[in-house]
Amino acid sequence: MNQTAPDPRRWLALIVASMAVFMDFLDVTIVGVALSAIRAELGASDTELQWILAAYALAFAALLITGGRLGDLYGRRRVFVAGVCGFTLASLLCAVAGTGLLLILGRAFQGAMAAAMVPQVLSMAQVLFKPQERALAIGVYGSVISLATVSGPLLGGFLVDFSWRLIFWINLPIGVLTCAGALILLRESKSERPPRLDLAGVAIVSTGLVALMYPLVQGGSLGGSVLAGVLLGVGGAALLAGFFLHQQRVAAAGGAPLVPPDLFALRTFRLGLGVNTLLYCGVSAFFMTFMIHLQQGLNMSALESGLIALPWPVGILLSRPMMRYERRFGPALLRAGPLLLSAGMALQYAALAFGTPVWWLLPGLLIGGFGMGLMGPMLLHTALDGVPRSVAGAASGLLNTVAQIGTALGVALLGGLFFTLLSGGPAAGTAEAMAAAYWYEIALYLVTALLVWRIPRPTVMSAPQRAGVTSSSAS
Repeated sequence: MNQTAPDPRRWLALIVASMAVFMDFLDVTIVGVALSAIRAELGASDTELQWILAAYALAFAALLITGGRLGDLYGRRRVFVAGVCGFTLASLLCAVAGTGLLLILGRAFQGAMAAAMVPQVLSMAQVLFKPQERALAIGVYGSVISLATVSGPLLGGFLVDFSWRLIFWINLPIGVLTCAGALILLRESKSERPPRLDLAGVAIVSTGLVALMYPLVQGGSLGGSVLAGVLLGVGGAALLAGFFLHQQRVAAAGGAPLVPPDLFALRTFRLGLGVNTLLYCGVSAFFMTFMIHLQQGLNMSALESGLIALPWPVGILLSRPMMRYERRFGPALLRAGPLLLSAGMALQYAALAFGTPVWWLLPGLLIGGFGMGLMGPMLLHTALDGVPRSVAGAASGLLNTVAQIGTALGVALLGGLFFTLLSGGPAAGTAEAMAAAYWYEIALYLVTALLVWRIPRPTVMSAPQRAGVTSSSAS
């Protein structure tokens, strides 16, 4: 719904809507700081700790594109408010969870509700703002995400020192204020020609993701049923393959697939999906292991570990001014990203191997964050290069989806390696396990660098493409 006159309250409306994105990104970064405290109080197993992170990412990934489609169908304001209310309720369930299983279920509910609320924000910005205002609006949106990213380790450390449950209780007042503000300030909008929702596609991709990831996260917890785990994983992979065949059939029949098959004919987009998956396969998984090492291996408090991790988001912020050189040095900036990530991990490994004080980790974290900050915007720019405007929204949504899949996959793979190497209890073998985690990260980002070099040189991103970039661009 295009408004003939700009809404005089549009900037307030944007700030209110961005509060939901703040909650989402805060929960992504804050939970890792609390894992050791959660283990201590709930007696959570290693596998449950992995699921506390992976359940959120999986639910978000499975339903993200669907969430955007629901807004087009039933009204973005309506779906946004429903998502915020659901996210707030899910946070309450997490805050009062008495077992690891209940917390995992609450986190999955949070991820599903985040998938409903987050895609609506940029969609509503398209309606609220004129084309000449959208760049500034997206800048405000990105600044909110940067604030949440920086706030996560510090706020999480401060709250966890009192109780890990506070990291979820804090979402309640934010959620209530966001719902109230949305009802007052946001105008309703929906697509003028909304496509039908592919419910069969939603069911297939959701089931396939869970079936594929379950045996990876469970690992040794499957006990002697290794064959069952292999069969479940193979079945999940088959379902995902079937999902893409289903999307081709929907498109051939003139329907509206969740993922337009034509996107995969674009080489740059295919490579961009692969790079995005590998990139996020490292980040969340690394901070899960890093926080456990600091708190259980080095006996640091949650606040101290949050302070140690702070150079990473600071590095992301310091990289932002480099985007002004995007036109001249875009491909070089993109290629430098994974190399800086590998170098940052290598510096941290050296500090660990030589037994230096923990503060020697800070330069490596800063360099790694800087590399991550270079890759985020440039990767989306490059992957969307050549994507038709008619499917730009679906393309950016798919990039976000594979980022979440990468997060869950990384938590499963690195988490399994890390916890397997722990010996004699969580505090005894964290140095050896953390060393292996660093080698995993170094190798992963070197492979990412090789893949990045295969991506063709992009053109300068157009204004419509920039306006379609979703929340991954600011992470």
